[in-house]
Amino acid sequence: MSGRGNSTTEPTNGVKMLGMDRNTGKLLSGTDHIRQSIVDILTTPLGTRVMLPEYGSKLFDLVDNPTDPSLAMRIIMESAGAIARWEPRVRIDRINVLAVDIGKITILIIATDIETQQRLEFNNMELIF
Repeated sequence: MSGRGNSTTEPTNGVKMLGMDRNTGKLLSGTDHIRQSIVDILTTPLGTRVMLPEYGSKLFDLVDNPTDPSLAMRIIMESAGAIARWEPRVRIDRINVLAVDIGKITILIIATDIETQQRLEFNNMELIF
């Protein structure tokens, strides 16, 4: 269980809907819902979720660190660990840090959908803090 509390409903057309777009309110499913979930996990600072303080990641603490050779590796390690813990629908295959700016990290995530074994590529995923 991911701990996000999203419920699954079965609309009349038989398509399983898993959530709602946090910006538009439209229904989300599949890869779009996974992408939104990953962004939510990575941009939620640890200790800020009421009743689930261990949810999220430490990326907030890394985003404004001085850029040095170890920063990208720390971002990759923290991202992989948080996703592995909180997003059970995917297995991470690769994470690349594309850019680190003031208040923003841009990454590439390549993962496998556990249910379908489909390769998922989330390119230019912007994490804004």
